[in-house]
Amino acid sequence: MKIQRVQIKAILLVVAIMLGGGISYYYYHQKNNHVYAHSIIDFDYNRDAQDIMQLMKDNWYWLIAETKKDAPADLSKFNVEHMLRTKSPNDYNPEYFGKLNIRVMRDKEGFKGFVAYYKKSFYKGQLLFIAVSKQFRERGYGKILAQYVLDEFKRMGVFRVRLITRVDNLPAQAVYKKLGFKQVWTDGTYLDFEVLLDKQN
Repeated sequence: MKIQRVQIKAILLVVAIMLGGGISYYYYHQKNNHVYAHSIIDFDYNRDAQDIMQLMKDNWYWLIAETKKDAPADLSKFNVEHMLRTKSPNDYNPEYFGKLNIRVMRDKEGFKGFVAYYKKSFYKGQLLFIAVSKQFRERGYGKILAQYVLDEFKRMGVFRVRLITRVDNLPAQAVYKKLGFKQVWTDGTYLDFEVLLDKQN
């Protein structure tokens, strides 16, 4: 009888531990759900083109070089539609057609942002565009998108990644620095950032 009571207590203790662990696991993931809720998927022209073009138009100054602050988007300066249709970082050279990787962050909440990046050489990569829709900012999505690109470049064998941003784009710079990017050049208007990827991780 005494042995049975000990066995019952032991079973109840195991059940309590399992329940406690399950509850802790549930609350941890609920609390950190924003980390896992995003969905980064391949760009589809019919589904995503209009969202990307509108996002770029709304943030033209921050995304396109040689644009004056508060000036209207000059859609002829950089042909976004051509970039999306040809998946090319270069408007004129057919050699680049199909070389641009475009990914979008989209889930049940809708279109959240996108990234565009390409391999410049055997070991060099360029993060061309990264943008998050205004209503989804300050949730860490920019960092998630940037980290995704770094992981993809690493998978491609790239170990030197560069990007260009404006001197006054301080929020973006803060994100890049958290990911290990360092400033390597500036002309007073633009900053060139670079990160060397650890091939062992």
